[in-house]
Amino acid sequence: MKRLSRFRRHPYESIEGASFNILGGAQFHSPSRRNIGRPLAALLLSLSLAACGGDVEARPAPQAPPDESPPSSSGSLPESEAAATGPTSSPDEAQGPLIQVQMDGGAAVMFRLNGSAAASSLYRQLPLSVGIEDYAGSEKIFYPPEGLDTSGAPLAQGPAGTLAYYEPWGDVALFYGNCGGASGLYALGEAVSGAELIPSLAGEVQIDKVEEDALPQEAKIPAPAPQAPQQKPASPMENTAMPQLQITVGDKRFAVTLNDNETARALMQMLPLTLRMSEMNGNEKYYYFSDSLPADAGRPSEIQAGDLMLYGSDCLVLFYESFSTSHRYTTIGRIDDPAGLSEALGAGEAAVSFRVAE
Repeated sequence: MKRLSRFRRHPYESIEGASFNILGGAQFHSPSRRNIGRPLAALLLSLSLAACGGDVEARPAPQAPPDESPPSSSGSLPESEAAATGPTSSPDEAQGPLIQVQMDGGAAVMFRLNGSAAASSLYRQLPLSVGIEDYAGSEKIFYPPEGLDTSGAPLAQGPAGTLAYYEPWGDVALFYGNCGGASGLYALGEAVSGAELIPSLAGEVQIDKVEEDALPQEAKIPAPAPQAPQQKPASPMENTAMPQLQITVGDKRFAVTLNDNETARALMQMLPLTLRMSEMNGNEKYYYFSDSLPADAGRPSEIQAGDLMLYGSDCLVLFYESFSTSHRYTTIGRIDDPAGLSEALGAGEAAVSFRVAE
C-alpha cells in the first residue's frame, strides 16, 4: 500500500518532467493518484468517440492547486451556518456544520465540515443517497451529483477520519487510513464520532445534515476550542548547533548542510542509517520510514539537485535532478556540491548511507 500511496504523490510529474498529450487536449501524466483500471474504460470510450470525429476530452490530470487563501464571500457558508462558527482567519480553521454518513439501519459516522467553499458546496447538496466504494485500502469514496467549488480550499493531509474532495475525479473521500495528501485533494472536514466505522461502509449510504439543536444534550459535539500552543519538550539536540550530515553512495561521499528544524533534528537522532531507496520519475530516490517524523511542509516551487526533503510525515526524498513542482515538502537540508550525485545513485534502487560528518 505504501507504493500505491507513493503513486498518488506525483500526479503530474513524470520522468524528466515529460508529459504526454492525449486527444490533442488533456494531458496524461504518470503516475496518477487514481489507479489505471478505473479510468481505462472511460479512456477507451473517449478514444472511440474521438475516432468518430467527436471533440472529446479525456479525464484531466491533476492540476497545481490554487493558493491557499480564505474563500470569497460568494463561496462561504450560509449566514445561518456561519453565525454559529464565529469569525475565523482561514477555511481550514473555520468550523462548519455537522453531517452524518449512515448505512441503512446502521450507526452513523459524523463529520464536522470546515469553513471552505468546497465544504459548503457539499452541504448544499444534502441530503444524498449514494453508492460508496473502497479505494486503495485506505478510503471510502462517493461521487456527489455536482462538483465542489475548491476556490480557496485548503489541501487535505491528516490522520484517519479526514474528509476530502479529489477534484480531478470529482469524488469525496472518507479516509480510514492516513491521508498523505495529493495535488487536487482538498480538505472538507474531519470525523468527530464513528470514525472506526468508516472501513465497514459499503453499498448505498445516506448522507444528511445534522441539526445540532435537535441532538440530545449528551450527543452534542462541540466545535473544537482553539488550543493554546504548548511548549514541546526539548530534544537531546535542541539548542545545539546543527552538525553536518554525510551521505555515502558507493564510494562517493556528499556533505549535507542541514536546516535548523525539528525534522532535521529527528533524522539526526536516527543516525547512522543505511537505506535502500527506491527510484521515482528519473529525478529522485525515496524511502518510507515505519514511523512519522515532525513535518512543517511548504511549497518550494523549484526542486534543486541535492535537496533532501520529507514528503508527508514519513517519506524521505533525495533529489538528484532539478525541476519545478507544486507539491509540498519539509526541507531537511541540501548537498553542498551535488556534482556526481546522479551518476552515483544510478537507475533503480540504491543503497544510501547517512551519518553525522566527522
